[in-house]
Amino acid sequence: MHRTHRKKAVVSLLLALAITLAGPFGGTQTAKGASVDDLNSKYDQLDDKINDLQDSINDLKSSKSEAQAQKEQLDEQLSLVRQQVAVLEDKIAALNTQIAEKEAFITQKEEEIADNEELFRKRLRAQYMSPRTDGLTAILGSEDFSQMLVKMDTMTRIADHDKQLIEQLEREKQEIVDAKNELAANKADIEASKSLLDAKKAQLASQAEEVGNSISSLEDQQAMNEKQVAQYRSEQKAVQQQISDLLASYENAGDTMGDKYVGGQFQWPVPGYYHISAPYGKSAAYGWEFHTGIDISRGSQASIYGKPIVAANDGKVAVVRYGNTGYGNYVMIDHGGSLYTLYGHTSSIAVKQGQYVKKGQTIAYVGSTGNSTGPHLHFEVRKGISYGSDVNPMPYLQS
Repeated sequence: MHRTHRKKAVVSLLLALAITLAGPFGGTQTAKGASVDDLNSKYDQLDDKINDLQDSINDLKSSKSEAQAQKEQLDEQLSLVRQQVAVLEDKIAALNTQIAEKEAFITQKEEEIADNEELFRKRLRAQYMSPRTDGLTAILGSEDFSQMLVKMDTMTRIADHDKQLIEQLEREKQEIVDAKNELAANKADIEASKSLLDAKKAQLASQAEEVGNSISSLEDQQAMNEKQVAQYRSEQKAVQQQISDLLASYENAGDTMGDKYVGGQFQWPVPGYYHISAPYGKSAAYGWEFHTGIDISRGSQASIYGKPIVAANDGKVAVVRYGNTGYGNYVMIDHGGSLYTLYGHTSSIAVKQGQYVKKGQTIAYVGSTGNSTGPHLHFEVRKGISYGSDVNPMPYLQS
């Protein structure tokens, strides 16, 4: 009976230790909360969209419609940045929740460690106070060899459990501390990212305002251009009336080249310069207003200013006019058969009204007088009585 009682006591002690080990440390507690990975994924998707929009913004030019499109792109980008900020705020909230749960978990573990350490201290004190607490005395006090083996095995198991328990507690405590540090670092990183996004949001708002101002400026410029176009039309109408009056006076004087065209194909009016910067008809160069002639400019050459302008064909100088509006300084030549050529925006004129000229003779020099944006020759062909109507000059010019 005595041996059986002692064996039962040993078994009870081992069961108690097993329950202690399996109790609060049987599993690892996990923190619950929003999925940070999902929030990271959503944030990255928004970032990709922002980068795509930024590429589109960089491709836009500075016209009114493109500036408006740029503003719309920036507004959309601002919206995405705001969504990014919201995602980051959710992420920070989720991390804060996880940090709080980890801190509670750490507190709980620290309390359990303290309780178990106190149990160890009590057991050690009890063992110290007992006259047969040391392992060697207990083993030597065994009644037989079998009992000695049981005691040795029991003491080894208790020592191993004590060591494993301490190591496990220390390891879990360190892991939790590391997790807390990691989460704190993540929070600091997210806060820094939010600060950067706030700065980016402010920058985009500034850019959107700048584009808005650009649009306003372009609208003002457009209004000014429309006003200038209206003024240009008014000037053109006045010039056409002036030309009609001058030619009517010329024809009424009865000293014209007559009803028969002098014949032959026209010569190119600016030898060596063949670039047409504005063709006959509706031209983008004139805001799609109808262009009554062709503009001959320098093209890729150094300069056309002051270059000789020659008569396209034989004829009589019908009009010599100096002015600061419309065609500026211009010359008109009568080629007979009510066919006229006009040479506008000249810097100076080398002939006089009523003078007969030969094909290829210098009559003026290229300039930029009147309503002109740069040195060029405005060349027209008019057909019909009293100056008639403008026609396309190209069929009349020899290649």
